[in-house]
Amino acid sequence: MRYSQQRDLILQSIRAVDTHPNAQDILTMVQSNFPTISMGTIYRNLSQLVNNKLILELTFNGVSHYDGNIYDHQHFYCTQCKSIIDCNITSSNILKKFLKSTKHDAQNCQILFSGTCHDCKSKPKKEIAC
Repeated sequence: MRYSQQRDLILQSIRAVDTHPNAQDILTMVQSNFPTISMGTIYRNLSQLVNNKLILELTFNGVSHYDGNIYDHQHFYCTQCKSIIDCNITSSNILKKFLKSTKHDAQNCQILFSGTCHDCKSKPKKEIAC
């Protein structure tokens, strides 16, 4: 993959955050340095970065999100605020337990936890007016 200033900025922008941005978020992030960058350029570069294993692509509810943390970890998806949070649980631990309990020959796994995040759980509940 040849060097591209735009691709490098996209990569650095994704790695600088832990929010798992989607393509529109990434476009907004890089437009301050490249005001004329197009969504097509964003998508082409994201595809190259994923194919070269420099970032991860995660799909939640049909929307791709991107993760600059390429190390072994899982994710938690909050069904209320829609945030995606890294979980420091390795696939190897989960895979070992799986392999002990089955005859399948699994080589890797990706687990998605979902529910209500701590911040949403801590918010006071709104009263419903009758």
